[in-house]
Amino acid sequence: MVLEKGILSGKVENCYIRFNTISDPAVLEIFSPKISDEDRWKLRDNFNKPYIIGKEWIDTGLRLFYKGLSPEKAIKTAQPLIEKIAAYFFKKYPDDKFLCYKHYPCGQSARVIFLHINETIILKYCEDFRVDFSKNYCNVVFSETGNCEKVYISSYEAGTLEYKDGVLEMHRWENEDEAQSVSYLSRHYTQRLLDGVVDGADIKANMIGIIRSSIAEAAIEAEDRRLFETALNLLENIPEKYP
Repeated sequence: MVLEKGILSGKVENCYIRFNTISDPAVLEIFSPKISDEDRWKLRDNFNKPYIIGKEWIDTGLRLFYKGLSPEKAIKTAQPLIEKIAAYFFKKYPDDKFLCYKHYPCGQSARVIFLHINETIILKYCEDFRVDFSKNYCNVVFSETGNCEKVYISSYEAGTLEYKDGVLEMHRWENEDEAQSVSYLSRHYTQRLLDGVVDGADIKANMIGIIRSSIAEAAIEAEDRRLFETALNLLENIPEKYP
């Protein structure tokens, strides 16, 4: 692996590692060609450390948040964990490999992650408010035939949109009155309305417009920008269905 400007990155076995040691908190990302629910269950006890203040499973990856360690100490502390997790995935998925991996900044608080695993491409755009909180997020998956199989959008302003297996599902965030009318927890943390109130024919266009505008302002590589645009165009041509 290579350490450059406080970011440790590179390949370990069949995993890709990116460890931003200078952010607050420090963020360790480990991407494997595959991750199952069984894997998450078996690996869960490895993260019960006082300096790991949070974890998040992300598609074929894992994100860990480190607090209270200097960059040098963080790298030394994380090294055994990186090697153990990479060895686990290499043993379980020896024939599954990354053909290409990219992780690059495309703005002051935005980045792109590109994962080409076997014949599947996973492409992510993240615009963050802070290290552990996204403002705008777009995740697209292309199959080996080049078809867009999945699109997921999350917008801090609007809500979430997911396209998968030919089905489009949208949810908006609860408003202040709705938050105050329910639990103590939701009065402190904005919740997604799981039962779907998507009352307005323009909600899809609004979400797509927010993401498209954010992507347009970012310094994204031409081929990656084309893939994002392909996915957004697909969403625009899917008719909304309301209860």
